Amino acid sequence: MLNFVPKIFIFLFVPLAGFLLLSMGGGAIMAAPVTLPLLYLVVRHQPLGRGWSIAALVVFSLTVGQCAIPVVLMVGATGWLSGFIINMAMIGAGMLLWKNTLGPAPEKTRKQ
Repeated sequence: MLNFVPKIFIFLFVPLAGFLLLSMGGGAIMAAPVTLPLLYLVVRHQPLGRGWSIAALVVFSLTVGQCAIPVVLMVGATGWLSGFIINMAMIGAGMLLWKNTLGPAPEKTRKQ
């Protein structure tokens, strides 16, 4: 699926999405409709290997957590409940994407 995209763009995209996540002003929230599907494709197809896919998975999970912050503020949750909701959004997104795409590392099979 990602054969038409040069790997240099993927190599630059994951750090760019991480930079947006760390930037002040909600850059990751504004770019989430674009970055989340692209990060999903990077994790799903592993064009640069498993290490880059895990990095994209971490950025994906943290971006989902940052997008959960406005929802928590709109609901009016405060204190430990707000932290619980945000953490569950991050952990849930990461675990769901991990289970459906990466999973455990494949075991080497021996020929008998």
